[in-house]
Amino acid sequence: MVIKAKKGWLKIVEACVALIIIIGTFFAISEFRDAKKQENSLDIFYSVLDQAAKDKQIREEIFNSPEIAIGKINALMPASTNQYFEKKVKICDINDACILLEGEMPSKETEVYIIERIVSTNLNIKELNPKRIKLYIWKRF
Repeated sequence: MVIKAKKGWLKIVEACVALIIIIGTFFAISEFRDAKKQENSLDIFYSVLDQAAKDKQIREEIFNSPEIAIGKINALMPASTNQYFEKKVKICDINDACILLEGEMPSKETEVYIIERIVSTNLNIKELNPKRIKLYIWKRF
């Protein structure tokens, strides 16, 4: 006499479906945390550009010697971001395209985040010639 366990396979399928739901929920939560962490990391870069725009000395160097200003803006960035992100700062006229050149682009295809800030001279100067600080950010591989 052979007894067939007809409900055994149904319990196995139910257990597999429950496991898939639990694993899917775990991945959804971890993706949400990563997106939130990345969003907070980008906020740091906004504050760096704000700080550079408010600093009188850096603002003057943006108009007189942009290369020195780029070095000072890079110095404002927290060292903790260096392990996660590659960064490139460009300073250009307001009407220029201000794009990355071929050698400055990331080596692999990746998402590039662009943060920009417009800075102008002091109002007591007769010629108003605003400049654009553009910060390109991409994940380090």
